[in-house]
Amino acid sequence: MQITALQTYPVKGMSASKHARTRLEASGGMPGDRIYAVQHEMSASADAPPSPNVTLSHLTLSRNPKIGELQSRFDDSNHLLQLYRQGEEVASGHLNNDSDRKGIESFLVGHMGETIRGNLRIVERNAERDGADFSYMGHAQFLSLINLASIAALEKIVGARIDPSRFRANIYFQGKTPWEEFEWVGRNIRLGGEACVEVREPIERCAAVNIDPDTGAKDMSLVRALFENFGHRDLGVYVRATESGDIAVEDAMEVLPQA
Repeated sequence: MQITALQTYPVKGMSASKHARTRLEASGGMPGDRIYAVQHEMSASADAPPSPNVTLSHLTLSRNPKIGELQSRFDDSNHLLQLYRQGEEVASGHLNNDSDRKGIESFLVGHMGETIRGNLRIVERNAERDGADFSYMGHAQFLSLINLASIAALEKIVGARIDPSRFRANIYFQGKTPWEEFEWVGRNIRLGGEACVEVREPIERCAAVNIDPDTGAKDMSLVRALFENFGHRDLGVYVRATESGDIAVEDAMEVLPQA
């Protein structure tokens, strides 16, 4: 088996950053993954008057598909975020700069329009100012692993090509058979020469995978296809790094023998 792609999502719900190589640290996630999120304030009830008691919710493709109309680029060396719409840059700024960040927040409010209520703010994961953790399962040390053979099995069912980026994984690999990754729960996988991850559990998919990541349009019913044809809504697995090491595209993967 072989790693085919490495990706991070610096701003939750926005475009992926692709990497030729990266380093995993034991009990740590992939560097640069889901550093920021966009939150909006919503009243507890749509009919309730404005109240200081609000809940904060992150913008995601499943709840806010309009965010999918934007493409983004992120430079982790200086936290510069550039936003594009139909190939034209529409906003940019450094997310570690208050003035720049507020400018992007203002643009996003206008872009989302009536699809949201209240203001938007960009928050940093686990920053002292925000104290939020919006990574996998509420734990920054988890990664996601996707078997391209499983995507291929789903493609046969729906009769169309499925862009793997719909599943927003960190590590894509070419497996031998579909769904074999579910049998690895509790097992360790060697990535490259040094890094090792432990498989924790399958990933239950939500409606976000039904949305075209390039346009924001709902154009597939993949969650239903998974359940009706395979009896589950899972694709991919969560893993946690147990041994540090560098990994790269085209590195070999090996499921280690059970102890």
